[in-house]
Amino acid sequence: ALDNRFWTKLTPDQIAAPIERLLEEVRFKPDKRIVGYPIILTTKAGKRISLVASSVALGEESAHQLGWLVLLRDVSEFQSMEAQLLEAEKLAAVGRLAAGLAHELGNPLGIIKSCANYLQKKMEPDSTLYEETGVLASEAERCQKILKQLLAFASQDQLHLVDFDLKELLVKTVNLIEFQAPEEVEIQFETEFDKAPTHADENLLTQAFLNLLLNAVQSVEKEGKVEVVLQEIEGGDWWITIRDTGCGMGKETLSRLFEPFYTTKRDGTGLGLAITQRIIDRLGGKIAVKSEPGSGTEFSILLPKKCDPSHLVPGSLS
Repeated sequence: ALDNRFWTKLTPDQIAAPIERLLEEVRFKPDKRIVGYPIILTTKAGKRISLVASSVALGEESAHQLGWLVLLRDVSEFQSMEAQLLEAEKLAAVGRLAAGLAHELGNPLGIIKSCANYLQKKMEPDSTLYEETGVLASEAERCQKILKQLLAFASQDQLHLVDFDLKELLVKTVNLIEFQAPEEVEIQFETEFDKAPTHADENLLTQAFLNLLLNAVQSVEKEGKVEVVLQEIEGGDWWITIRDTGCGMGKETLSRLFEPFYTTKRDGTGLGLAITQRIIDRLGGKIAVKSEPGSGTEFSILLPKKCDPSHLVPGSLS
């Protein structure tokens, strides 16, 4: 019977409460049944499990009612597939929009930039319009950059998977960033491996790590340090950590960090980290970040040694 709570002892506390609410609702239904009752659970590891419950009374309504039949169905995988399909549709729509914008705006922006540069060359540096013409050219270039990044974010081009040394890729990326970093910012690379054989898209990974390192360098004020660490975790995948001693981020910024077009930089596009997450997702990896104001930021990337296209899922827009 509903008032007999013996059944709660046979189920985890976490699931007992929603089932109890389910039975309370069933009790007042005219037909004594309910179908498709949603239940969301969260495991100790933080994983969300979606269940659909159905229940019906057993026996006639009386003091001798036998009880309640409760059926639970795990629909987590189905919802995950549904979400992946929705993300793929979103990316396809963004891709079409980006391609249209690039076609309609790319050429006019190129002409504006070229004309502005030409006019500036014809002017005297002390001319009243000299500086304004330079601003016009630089803003046109910035718009071109946004279009290019939008295309990169929405790209669903086929991956170019090759064998390469991940350690060598990281060393080259660090060296490239060192040329752009202020002298007082120290960049270190650490690993215990002579080689780090990897099968993935080398060009996309280079772009992802450049974005992360550039973001780290820009967040460091005055003297500071950026560390890149390459490790191997249990199971054979690579674990890459990029941490800095910069200004760090608050909870609100952290929660929106990978959101397209969200930026705290005056000249930022808000697409760099969104593109990075998209790349890591496409290669079957995962990226996480932790940060606190005044305590720096740490990005962690889990990357399979061998990218398997058959197991890839769409990158997240959320």
